[in-house]
Amino acid sequence: MPRPEIWQQAEVKALQEIKTEDLESLEAELIIPVMPKMEESTLDDFSPEDDNEDFKILIPKRNTDPDTESGDSQDEIDEILRSDPQVPLKKRPRMMEVPYSLGHAINKKVNPVMSFTFEEEFKVMDYIVRIEQYQNRRFEYVLANFPQYNLVLMEMVRRTAEEQKIPFNAQIDKMLFNIGLEFTKQNCVDIYEEMGALGTSVQREMLNCTYPALYVVMFAIMEGNTREKTWVDQQMKTVHITKENHQSLETYTKHLSHVRPVSIKDMEKFTSPWAVAAEDEEKFERTVSSVGRLLRDDLHLQALYHMLVMLSPGSRNSPEVKNNPMLKAVRQGVTQLLYRYLSTKPNMQYSKTTVSGQQGDESSIMKISAGVEDLSAADKTLLLMKMVDQIHDCVDIMENRSLKVFSQPPA
Repeated sequence: MPRPEIWQQAEVKALQEIKTEDLESLEAELIIPVMPKMEESTLDDFSPEDDNEDFKILIPKRNTDPDTESGDSQDEIDEILRSDPQVPLKKRPRMMEVPYSLGHAINKKVNPVMSFTFEEEFKVMDYIVRIEQYQNRRFEYVLANFPQYNLVLMEMVRRTAEEQKIPFNAQIDKMLFNIGLEFTKQNCVDIYEEMGALGTSVQREMLNCTYPALYVVMFAIMEGNTREKTWVDQQMKTVHITKENHQSLETYTKHLSHVRPVSIKDMEKFTSPWAVAAEDEEKFERTVSSVGRLLRDDLHLQALYHMLVMLSPGSRNSPEVKNNPMLKAVRQGVTQLLYRYLSTKPNMQYSKTTVSGQQGDESSIMKISAGVEDLSAADKTLLLMKMVDQIHDCVDIMENRSLKVFSQPPA
């Protein structure tokens, strides 16, 4: 049904009232095809080939100036574009910029290292307790098999007080060494759980090399503490001599408590010339000085290094012992714990003495390693690991390249 004519007229009128201002938001000229009004008589003559220009109208840009005609405004814009084609972009306000240093988030000079854990602290303290337990039991065993042991130790202090060389007796020295080694082989599994993971043959062969190496470690720690006021203070700074050991000696050394610390230079055994070659003497002193300066009065580090040396076979050990997978795993764990301790510097407090800490001049040997304590944690760890082989070589110097041993008369 066709719509009434009045409706059609109303629609036409509404379309005519649409103003071009409603489309002024467009940024460019738009070309809108519009079908021109045509009479019915001309529809039959319409052809697609007709000029398209007849079906286009132009809608001008929006004019921002109400007093200016749109044509004039467009002419002015075209003139500006022709005269200066490089029209700068409109400057817009930037967001506020706050400089933030990356150093607040990442310290490029320090490696991110997790703090020492409670379990790691417990492990280190457990090593100290076990080593002291071992030293006490070994001291009692040696004293039971050699009752004059206290007199030998007292004589060392007395000679130092009188500025005399501590005499060297190869027979007594070898006997005390064998007694201690035999005790260690018999009881190492009960004291050190790490030894329990190794076979009996591996334990005994390895200890033949590592037990004398611990002597060198003890010499080094004692030398590192020659700066202490007395020999008692010196020995309280090492994990290898306990309070119980001193209580056993107190009856013999009470009148000698004021004596200065003992150095290896006070021993006839290490008085030059004592080695076959001068290079061996220099190497021995350099090793003792470096290890002594690194370990010095740090009982925690001493305990860790004691375990590392005890679990590190020497050149004389067989390939089966050196390549034992369980031994390698245990040694790797101790090495990692040693590095973790050096890198985190935990606030662990353990001391066997309450002295004021007055210190004097260190021995001449300690001057060889001046500056070693300033190394980084990684460098200290690498140096201590390297020193293990040097310590084993020092054992060979003492046992096989020493003039003092060769010059002793047979028993």
